[in-house]
Amino acid sequence: DAELADSVDGDDGVVICKLAQNQTLTLRCIATLGTGKEHAKWCPVGVATFHYEYIIELNDERMENLQDDEMREFVTRCQPGVFEFDEEHGKIVVIDATGCRNVEEVERIGKDYA
Repeated sequence: DAELADSVDGDDGVVICKLAQNQTLTLRCIATLGTGKEHAKWCPVGVATFHYEYIIELNDERMENLQDDEMREFVTRCQPGVFEFDEEHGKIVVIDATGCRNVEEVERIGKDYA
């Protein structure tokens, strides 16, 4: 319909499903205008949030030069729940990178042991 094409100004609209070549879809749609007073589904409010997910990689060469007590101190100085000292292997492991909220602070602490 030319009138509909002019009203969307090149917008492709909302994809309902994707079809392969030579496939067709038959459907019947009913558009209903509502308000938030009638039902929450009509309320135009939504919440979108984000946070950075850091990729934490430890420098193994530097870690080999640290003593066990220095590695334990590094873990305690950083945010709780992010790092853990593995007693069995004698190294620091990342247990929850999503818990890291200040990677710049971790880098600063790491430079103290360089």
